[in-house]
Amino acid sequence: MTHEYSNDINKKIMNTAPLQGIKVIDFTEVQSGPSCTQLLAWLGAEVIKIERPGVGDATRNELQFDPDCPSYYFLQLNSDKKSLALDAKTVSYTHLTLPTTSR
Repeated sequence: MTHEYSNDINKKIMNTAPLQGIKVIDFTEVQSGPSCTQLLAWLGAEVIKIERPGVGDATRNELQFDPDCPSYYFLQLNSDKKSLALDAKTVSYTHLTLPTTSR
């Protein structure tokens, strides 16, 4: 019975997140921007982090103690986000952001 009760509470919490239903496109890198968009994700927004193909965020290589594991710094700043590699300089891809930002 306790397990079912906790599931009901979790559903209520997820349904009352202040930014639930809002999508945020995150073009930021390094410290300040990712910290801000992470806070938006914690508040329920769907944050989509855009990274340069083949390069990614500069923090992907910082504080990387094991080359086979992701950087702790990157994981700390980008938890709860989706990630998409996109060359924003290529005109053929720029239309992908328009439908999301118009909502």
